[in-house]
Amino acid sequence: MKILTLAVVVSCCGSVLSYDYCDTSCDYCDTSCDRGQHTMCIYKQSPGPLCVEYEPRPLSQEEKEIIVNIHNRMRSDVALGKEMEGEPGPQPQASDMMQMVWDDELALIAQQWADQCTPVHDDCRNVGIREVNGIFPYEIMANMFVPAMFRSGQNLGIRGMVRGFPDEIMVNIDEWFNEVSLVEPDTVKQYPGSSTAMVGHYTQLVWSRSLYVGCGISLFLKDGTWYSEYLVCNYGPAGNVRTEPVYHQGPPCSACPNGTVCSDQYEGLCKLLYNKRGPAMASSGFKLCSPASVGAHHSLMSPSQRLLNHLLCYSRTTGE
Repeated sequence: MKILTLAVVVSCCGSVLSYDYCDTSCDYCDTSCDRGQHTMCIYKQSPGPLCVEYEPRPLSQEEKEIIVNIHNRMRSDVALGKEMEGEPGPQPQASDMMQMVWDDELALIAQQWADQCTPVHDDCRNVGIREVNGIFPYEIMANMFVPAMFRSGQNLGIRGMVRGFPDEIMVNIDEWFNEVSLVEPDTVKQYPGSSTAMVGHYTQLVWSRSLYVGCGISLFLKDGTWYSEYLVCNYGPAGNVRTEPVYHQGPPCSACPNGTVCSDQYEGLCKLLYNKRGPAMASSGFKLCSPASVGAHHSLMSPSQRLLNHLLCYSRTTGE
């Protein structure tokens, strides 16, 4: 059995004990961004001032599950080598394709951006740990896969619709995936960053290391004529990283990252053992330690060392 080296992960969304996710009162203004300020810092109002005849469109739990299921079915088909389209096809098998799960914080940020009724990418939507009492707690989980803080990728879709008729959320996701017909073999091996072919929606959708997804929807009158449905999906960790592979090629599940197993739900995908961004970790044998339980040298350590090395322990349910 592999030994897990663990560190406390504290986010502005709550402590490791409660696993509360952020609401609109959470302060994202200290979040590091490559450019601009965080969407949740800039846009305090929902809907935004550019929205005309806006209607709220909260996703139901069933719709969230459908979104995740469709992503994973598409990713499974690619991982298994079942996708025949391409330039040329078929698409190669993936050895390290992760199974996606829903993430409430990504969805919250996606909804805030959707509520601005601006169908372009926002500048910053990063999620993760924040500075706490002067300490920036880096995660050192040597045998786990997910970083504590990550940039988020994004897919956008907007469709005209007849007001009052049922919307078709999944049409946008299908259109993102259909870009596979333009994907060249070299793109999978090394994402080019720029290309004459528009494949960025597809490559983010099947980026093997992206395992969290959260989406938001708004309805509004676009350009004063068409009533539109605007879908924003955020992904983490972000895909479409220049010079990185979209996924590693090989037999499905043959290169699953540490801390994952081959999924029993979606064939060919790697499933995270502990979803550290959700309540699963709290019920999976992890517990907080008191200073007395970690040894006499505790008082000699710096605050960051104590945070990184001692405040979170791993214990089996059968004992130490």
